[in-house]
Amino acid sequence: MCRGPAPAELELAPTGSSKDDDDDVTTILVDDDKWDELASDTPQGAYSRKPIMTLCFAMFANSVALTNVFPYAGFLVMHYGLTEDETRVGFYAGWLMTSFMAGRLLSSFYCGALSDRIGRKAVIRIGLWSCLLFSIAFGFSPTFTIALSMRLCMGLFNGLTGVAKAAIPEIVPNGPEQQTAMGYVAGMWNAGMVVGPAAGGVLAERPVTGLFRRYPYALPNLFAAGLALVALVVIEAWLPGKTSYSKITDEDKDEEEPALRRRACARVPRTSWLPIGVYCFLSTFSIFYEDCYPLWLLTPRREGGMGMAVDEIGAVLSATAVFTVAYQFLVFPFISERCPSHVLFPTSAGLSAVLMPVAVLIARMKPGAATTWAALIAHNIVYRCAVSNAYTACFCTINNSCATNARGAVNGFAMSVASLFKAVGPSLGASLYAYGLDRAPNGGVGVLAVFGGVGAALGVTALVACKYMGAEYDTPLD
Repeated sequence: MCRGPAPAELELAPTGSSKDDDDDVTTILVDDDKWDELASDTPQGAYSRKPIMTLCFAMFANSVALTNVFPYAGFLVMHYGLTEDETRVGFYAGWLMTSFMAGRLLSSFYCGALSDRIGRKAVIRIGLWSCLLFSIAFGFSPTFTIALSMRLCMGLFNGLTGVAKAAIPEIVPNGPEQQTAMGYVAGMWNAGMVVGPAAGGVLAERPVTGLFRRYPYALPNLFAAGLALVALVVIEAWLPGKTSYSKITDEDKDEEEPALRRRACARVPRTSWLPIGVYCFLSTFSIFYEDCYPLWLLTPRREGGMGMAVDEIGAVLSATAVFTVAYQFLVFPFISERCPSHVLFPTSAGLSAVLMPVAVLIARMKPGAATTWAALIAHNIVYRCAVSNAYTACFCTINNSCATNARGAVNGFAMSVASLFKAVGPSLGASLYAYGLDRAPNGGVGVLAVFGGVGAALGVTALVACKYMGAEYDTPLD
């Protein structure tokens, strides 16, 4: 319900709650000039969809900036002259993703805690600026060392993902709508993880002018920077909030920041540890596979790969992107209304685990045939949709495991820990992939060992979640 004593404050409460029950009320502090707009968009019992769509686009831009490097990472390594052997580029390519995750590891908790104090919008704005500036700098990096440094800085100043997820339960009322909204935001992140590599594959090595001949991988990064700029404009126009989508009290404002740093883990309740742990393992194994997948498309057929060029890789990922985005907006809402998070996660994660080693079978099909392309794209679409479902369910369980005024810190902590796992995933995955190709006999044995191993590990994670993560994680803690 809404009240209006203060001109710049709006309270949203679940149906049937009372004004005296402060624990059930989420306070949203908004700009004065946006008060009328938000109030008109938020009738009793409903919520404004503009902030959700804004968060969707911000997550999409962030994801594209992160992942557009995937399809050309191996070619970039050869461009810098680190190696000429296509089977060994994985030893270096994984570090491009690891450097970003290392930066996010160092800063995510503090970005989340900062958003609890100064507001979600301010931290989201900083994250988008980091995508814009450091994407351009990465695209025009003259050496591999500088390129790694730019990726590190992009992660260091980027707390957008955890903060955006923390804002969702504070915008959307309890119930299936929260999982649907989380599905939109997480789905746009996963859509970006498809569109980003697709854009990288299509735009890389396009010598339009002399500048792009010298920097053949700058164009996809300029595309990512352009999306971040548009997202900044959309955030300023549609995301209300001078301060935060969170309950802020004088007591919270007076809290000592040094004490917060000393007791970082004290802000994370025990109920959050299980979903955070599940999220970390899901992140590790999914990014392990997704970092190796373009390398597998690049790998010669005699080694069990698809032997594709960078533009063909871009075509596969572009086709996947169209269907993945359509699924997220047309099909997933139907699923989210009927499948609670504690069921959706193990089901989707288990399906993803099975699909990982199945990719090797496609490499045995006739090269260039229409059926081969169809099987390749269909396999990638189903995998992407399944892993998107798993992430969405996992994000909902993390938000439901803690109180409202701790969501920023809990999501920031989750992102920090997951970033450690994600930093290990790409470098370990690419290195193991290269090692498997180097040591295993030809015919795809090395690829099958790597993809089968990571699939088995994700399957174990799904079984653990199925056994220990129950229906109590389907509803908010407060």
